[in-house]
Parts: sequence; structure tokens; C-alpha cells
Amino acid sequence: MLSEYDLLEDCSSCIKALSTQAEKLHFLIHAMLKTSQLETGIIAVSPRQMLKGYQLLRR
Repeated sequence: MLSEYDLLEDCSSCIKALSTQAEKLHFLIHAMLKTSQLETGIIAVSPRQMLKGYQLLRR
């Protein structure tokens, strides 16, 4: 929301940094949630899914 306003250059760079860090934090929380779900057995990974993911990464 802050990025919608016309702000000083210093403020704009701070807002960009905050946005970047918020995205990283969102990714980390999402990864921790998935890890927790794997550990508790809520979700499971099948070898086929992993193989497809590995093949996509190699491209």
C-alpha cells in the first residue's frame, strides 16, 4: 500500500526492501508449513512426483 504513494527516493528504496523481505518471509513460512505437514503425515510425497519435479529442474 505504501508503494502507491509518491514518496521520497529514500522512502521508496526502504519500501522496496520491505517488500522483498516480506516475500522472503512468506516463502519461508510456506516452506515451514509444508515441512510440518510432511512430518505429521498430512501430506505425502510420491516418487513419481519427485521424479517429475527433478526432470523439470534439469531443463
